[in-house]
Amino acid sequence: MNPKIIGLVAILASAITLSSCNKEKLEQLQAQNQSLASEKARQDSVLNEMLSAFNQFEDNLSLIKERENLVSTAATSGTEMEGESKEQVLADIQMINELLADNREIISNLTSQLEAAEGESSQLRRAVSRLKRQLEERDAEVASLKSQLENLNLAIGDLNSRIDTLSEVNSTLASLREQQSARIQEQEATMSNQSQTISAQTEALNTAYYLAAEGRELKRSGVTDGNRLATNFNSQSFTRIDITQVSSIPIGTKKAKVLTPHPTDSYTLVEEGGEVASLKITDARRFWQASKYLVIEIN
Repeated sequence: MNPKIIGLVAILASAITLSSCNKEKLEQLQAQNQSLASEKARQDSVLNEMLSAFNQFEDNLSLIKERENLVSTAATSGTEMEGESKEQVLADIQMINELLADNREIISNLTSQLEAAEGESSQLRRAVSRLKRQLEERDAEVASLKSQLENLNLAIGDLNSRIDTLSEVNSTLASLREQQSARIQEQEATMSNQSQTISAQTEALNTAYYLAAEGRELKRSGVTDGNRLATNFNSQSFTRIDITQVSSIPIGTKKAKVLTPHPTDSYTLVEEGGEVASLKITDARRFWQASKYLVIEIN
């Protein structure tokens, strides 16, 4: 078989294989990037819901503390509570009871969310468990407090020391926010790298090179070897183009001949004023699928 034909077939096969591999890798990266974006959105939504519940829990604890201070002041005044004073204390205790009930519902919802959300932080699970135990203890203490107040015999102790400090809850929330922030930053960095890789792959797929020169120049540059294309030639003297933007290659010479194996029915040599003015690509997909390098010998 003619050595020139064998060389051209080898170049064509290599270009087609490279293009197919790059396209497959590009599709995989795009799917991976979309998956990361979906996972990030899901994690953001879950964390926002849980943080909102924790904030409500904190607000309830603040109100409980205010009412406990009022009850404690009245109970330790040294006088028996009667009339409006007694009713106010009982009303404060009832509000504490209702706020604790609200917090029980919050923790019940958080527990359900944790059971449904696979892979969430174990630290968050422990925090919810601690709050649940705390509320169980508060329920028992409020029941005992109501009994003591009804008998007007015992003063109310400092319930604030029996409630886990709010700073512990805040510390847990801060730690969770930091963890989530670190995960989000890591995912954003991964997505950025994936996007850059996709952009580079896309640019590579859409990049081609052309060279229009006289025969002696092509030979001097190592592009041709005798009367045929060299197997491995230096592309330094070629012009780089984006195949999605370029559909015509300027020539401007009396005669022109395409040396690379582009299908003859995928382009046209346009003649103007007695010379070959340009090469017009009529079927870009087939034209560049044959080779990403275009060599034109001019005279």
